[in-house]
Amino acid sequence: MPVVADSDTYFYETDSEQEANYLAAVLNSRIINEAVKPFQTRGLWGPRHFCSKPLELPIPRFDPKNKTHARLAELGKICAERVRAFMSELLEKHPGLSANAAGRRRTAVREHLAKEFAEIDRLVKKLLG
Repeated sequence: MPVVADSDTYFYETDSEQEANYLAAVLNSRIINEAVKPFQTRGLWGPRHFCSKPLELPIPRFDPKNKTHARLAELGKICAERVRAFMSELLEKHPGLSANAAGRRRTAVREHLAKEFAEIDRLVKKLLG
């Protein structure tokens, strides 16, 4: 898959798809977002520079034997599959969708995955104590 980096790109390599899905679920949770907000710089449209702030949180290393970790990995995979289908459908309906609509697309995805994100948030809250 091609990657385009703007200014801040962080890379983590793993041989485990399950671990990658776990991290995607955790890092995209509302709990992580809210935990780093007070430390973000503020711009004209609110907080920005999310960058490496989540890496300062006590996110446990993935343990496939841990039921919470395994469920987060499963939810991460489910979300990725549902987003792929949702975005494909969205772009079919609106082929000229502007790149400037990224915020609206993020909001639409979060609404589409509300049930999954509610469970992810609950599990991440439990994970971080």
